Amino acid sequence: MAISAEIKYRLNRLFGNTPYDVQLGDLLDGAFGAVLAAGTIISANLASDAVTTVKILNANVTKAKLAAGVSGSHMVVSAASHTTVGGGVSEDITIAGALNTDIPIVTIKTAGASPVVVRAVVAAAGKVTLTFSADPSNDHVLSIVLLRATS
Repeated sequence: MAISAEIKYRLNRLFGNTPYDVQLGDLLDGAFGAVLAAGTIISANLASDAVTTVKILNANVTKAKLAAGVSGSHMVVSAASHTTVGGGVSEDITIAGALNTDIPIVTIKTAGASPVVVRAVVAAAGKVTLTFSADPSNDHVLSIVLLRATS
């Protein structure tokens, strides 16, 4: 059921314009099945904070939509601290969602009683494997960051 132009005119004259120049008759017509034409609402019609994160569909923000200064090639997908468990020169650390294509960055945040160095770090599905210069015992605190390409 469409609203006639005359009824729209009377409604708009009776109630005046609503914010952003959308008229009441147009709104009522839309409620009865009419669809707004492309370009009917332009950016000037929207409040500066009208589009919220919840309104943006998942996986719909692309690099092209980011501000000019945001152009990183990788994003941080995990950042955590880990205390070594010791028992050997190699240690697996579980990191949910880790991929073998991720780039791990590991630093020793707090050295233990018998200091060691990290010789190798390899990312794999769900974990990072570290190889130390010696058994790190159970008192080294590590900082682990995983980077993933943003494509």
